[in-house]
Amino acid sequence: MMFRALGMVYEERSGLYYDYKSGYYYDAKIGMWYDGSSGKYFHYDPDSGVHKEMGNIKPEEKKKTETKREKRRRKRDKIEKKRLKRMVDTDDNEGTEGAEDGECSSSTSSPSDTSEDEQGPPPADKIPCVRLMVYESEDSKIGSLFLVTLPGGSIGREGAEHDVLLPDPGCSKFHAKITYDEKKGQYFLKDMGSRNGTWLNNKRMSVSKSESEPHEILHRSKIQIGKTILFAHIHPHLETCGGCEPGLLLKSDETEKFSSAAEKEAGRKKKMNELKKKYGLKGSDMETNESNVSGGAYVDRAEERRKKVGSDNPYEKTEVASLEKSLDSRNKGFNMMSKMGWKEGEGLGKDSAGRSEPVPIEERKVRAGLGSDAQVPTLDMKAQAKKSEVWKKTQERYNKLS
Repeated sequence: MMFRALGMVYEERSGLYYDYKSGYYYDAKIGMWYDGSSGKYFHYDPDSGVHKEMGNIKPEEKKKTETKREKRRRKRDKIEKKRLKRMVDTDDNEGTEGAEDGECSSSTSSPSDTSEDEQGPPPADKIPCVRLMVYESEDSKIGSLFLVTLPGGSIGREGAEHDVLLPDPGCSKFHAKITYDEKKGQYFLKDMGSRNGTWLNNKRMSVSKSESEPHEILHRSKIQIGKTILFAHIHPHLETCGGCEPGLLLKSDETEKFSSAAEKEAGRKKKMNELKKKYGLKGSDMETNESNVSGGAYVDRAEERRKKVGSDNPYEKTEVASLEKSLDSRNKGFNMMSKMGWKEGEGLGKDSAGRSEPVPIEERKVRAGLGSDAQVPTLDMKAQAKKSEVWKKTQERYNKLS
């Protein structure tokens, strides 16, 4: 967050922070600035505000700052040196054989021969690399950089062996291949028989599921795979331009997108329609039934029941039990006792010898059981007890004073 606030962007492939104001990369591990074009390290002097060039870095620090790009460059240099050495050995052998046969050989060469030798394969530090920038995509981050160097690379959707990984559904697992022609000094793109095809400068390279011929990749060539559009930038060695620097294209402050409830519901319906279309349920009986349940008229089952069966009067008074009036046949208890053999007017019990009258309501003293003769306190008794308590307290106060 601190580097982002200073206007710096983190580049995942190199592991460095890019400052698009100065054009340098910052290595947080050793606290130094790195110039990608010259390959030199600098130290920032806050007093003078100038980046000062550093001398040789310790071997340990060099190991830490060594990136994948530098490893590829060293490997490319070794391959180029071996190739040049083989060419020199071949020329020496041909010259020796010619001298042995007695042919005349001049030590000087014509200007045309010299120019042809000079126009041979470029030196290792001038071999170009392909920088693929994501210009438009629904699955990849716009402004992302993919680097393809000597001897080439591959494009695919899955697998750690690919140099360019595109999560686009229109990209096959092994979609295309980029190769480098050492004689011509050019990069070529070849479709490896993908299903959805590859477009180079708005032209399809081959039909579906068939390999294409190698096509030359020029500077600012447009490559389209599925819904992802890439632009190729070809520069010698570590040189770049404003159109292939991630720090200039990536947004420094990315705001998170918050969706409202309506947007989430619209997205859910969209995904549901896509799933129905995918599995052939669009327009089927299942979808028709769902639409009737969700979007059809509401069926009031209670209203239908009231019309057919009827309902109780909501304004009717609730019947209250009384000691003066016996229960009639509408009472549930009466019906239950009748089913067990009891008849109206008989007593309770096995022999119908029990009481037939309801238990009278009696007011008892607190915690007193049935049959207790304890007197129930009345309001008059409570008032009398309160007066007696007041008289007693008054008498106690009088006795203390006397």
